[in-house]
Amino acid sequence: MASTKGTILDNTRKRVGSLVYSANGSGNYVKFYKKPTNPNSIAQQNQRNRFRAMSGGYGALTQIVQQGWANFAASIYNPLKKTNKGQLSAIMAFKGIKLTIQGNNDRTLVFTGTYDSLTPSVTLTSLAIAMPATAPINTVRPDILNGSGSNLPLDISGATITGAGACTCSIVFSGAPAAGITGTTFTDENGTQYGFTFYISDPVHSIGYRPRNPYFQNIGFTKIITAATPTPATHSKINLSWNCSALITTYKRFPLTGQIVLLTCCVVGSNGTIAHVGSQYVTLT
Repeated sequence: MASTKGTILDNTRKRVGSLVYSANGSGNYVKFYKKPTNPNSIAQQNQRNRFRAMSGGYGALTQIVQQGWANFAASIYNPLKKTNKGQLSAIMAFKGIKLTIQGNNDRTLVFTGTYDSLTPSVTLTSLAIAMPATAPINTVRPDILNGSGSNLPLDISGATITGAGACTCSIVFSGAPAAGITGTTFTDENGTQYGFTFYISDPVHSIGYRPRNPYFQNIGFTKIITAATPTPATHSKINLSWNCSALITTYKRFPLTGQIVLLTCCVVGSNGTIAHVGSQYVTLT
């Protein structure tokens, strides 16, 4: 119901019939009432289901396990505030990991891969990403190759995307002081095996423009990666190809041929931790 204070024209608030009265620092205003719509799209339903699934479970954890999630939350770096403090609560960190895992399960696609020499092929196993019994110890960062033995990549290159959803991207491992791909087990700083996921931004005007949302749409998760023994012993990159057309149908809109997007690659550990690898501007063909 509307409320009035003083003169009815100056101080009317809320809805009266088909009109909605309000005020801000610039003065009073009125607009026509428009009933909110609920498109209930497939993407919207999926997102609601993800939030519903991730909302449970934390309260049943023991106090010690909850403290572990609090410690993990405190370790997550906030690049905007340049601090670890105040980034996430323990329960939000717990839900964030669950959301990553749910998204992986919903969007795992068929990827094919080769080393830079094209042989042998890279095997993407069926090892599942699952909710860990306790919180991860470390927040995985892509620069850990510079100070540990973990085999994380350094960047991406050679990315292509077509309007029909065919995608390619090279994951770059070489570069000082990293030695490149030297073994068959790919593990992150938590000691867990990992796969990759890719996001595209909203379209930008030209290469170099910062997108409003770098993580506008997810275009696929790989399975966890294991590799055949490299020949020769060291390789500098893995070439991946996949088709995200099955995901395009779930989105309200997808960039069109000729538009430019920022493609972002992230590492996803088998415990749900995620680390940014690199980004590249791509023009859809």
